[in-house]
Amino acid sequence: MTAITEAFYQVEIRDRETERTRCVFNEGEGNFERRKDGISQAEFTANIDLACMECECVPRPRLDELAIIRDDWPEPAWVGPITRIVDDPDTKSLKFNAEDRLFWWNGASASSDYIATVQEVDVVTLASELIRQSDKFSKKTLIDHRFQGSPKGLPPKAGLAVTAEILEGDSLWSQIDGLADSVLDYSMVGPHLYWGSPNIPISGGPRLTGKHWKNRPLVDRDASEVISQVRVTGQGGVVAVYPEKSTDIGYGHKTGYFADSNLNTVKEAADLAEKLYEANRRPTDFIVTGVGSLSSEFPLPLHELIPGRKFQVDLSGACLQASAELELFNLIVEFGSVAAPSQRLKELRVAADFAQPGALGAAERQSAAG
Repeated sequence: MTAITEAFYQVEIRDRETERTRCVFNEGEGNFERRKDGISQAEFTANIDLACMECECVPRPRLDELAIIRDDWPEPAWVGPITRIVDDPDTKSLKFNAEDRLFWWNGASASSDYIATVQEVDVVTLASELIRQSDKFSKKTLIDHRFQGSPKGLPPKAGLAVTAEILEGDSLWSQIDGLADSVLDYSMVGPHLYWGSPNIPISGGPRLTGKHWKNRPLVDRDASEVISQVRVTGQGGVVAVYPEKSTDIGYGHKTGYFADSNLNTVKEAADLAEKLYEANRRPTDFIVTGVGSLSSEFPLPLHELIPGRKFQVDLSGACLQASAELELFNLIVEFGSVAAPSQRLKELRVAADFAQPGALGAAERQSAAG
């Protein structure tokens, strides 16, 4: 497989229904992303004099797809419907904007025939049914879905039931987006939809170190939120404190205050107070990955960089060391024309953001640090 930043690309305009290639581009510049729990975007700018031959390659928005092909893999690294075309007469260029195939779920009605009343349904069974329903909105399958860790790609039971109800007017997107907010993550990689953590884990990758980035990630040791005691308040005057006496283990005294209206008993509040105390009694080591690009020594091919996949990251700074299991949640790939070899699109940069699994705050912190 071609190493990261060593690959070349070909960009194609394809008929969405037949997948017939209408035009091929080997010059220009563009980028695409992969996102956990969201619709990803891509764009490509082409010179119409060189690549379009009298403008015959102007795509038909939403009838054509943008397919970005990496040289080491027969399937598109990214594919999805073109939603916007920008024509710049000064530079004689066309810019194509596209969204991945989850675009079609936003506005596609979910059928209430499957779940007419509130009931407990296995989360993967529900997701599989929603994908089946999506086929109604195209002459061909919109999305090839792969369930990790299952024989022949069939969806296994997640072992977790959710309270589900599809009401008239609900969209496929709102249903899947709601699942992602609570129990089941997803990621689009090319034409494939992957279900991931926490219920069907995407297998872990190799152990990563500083050499796998062009600019090594940062180690950020944050002691600003270290607490010596936690006070939790709930519904109806419920209050719990843990520990009973503020305990200084070397970082000084600071009480953390948390409120949750869903807590109805002192025991629930006390359990949460203890959990928060244990998680915040010492400084947190953040591994900040959003500051640089992956290096050619990265040990996985691009098609295996699936948002939601977990990696063990061991990092040494000048004075600090950190080790943590991190989850890939965002990937951005940039490519463009190079002088040699001529008329080829080279992979210029691959940037990946990682975060502690399930830690939205950590993800925001790491991404913002870049």
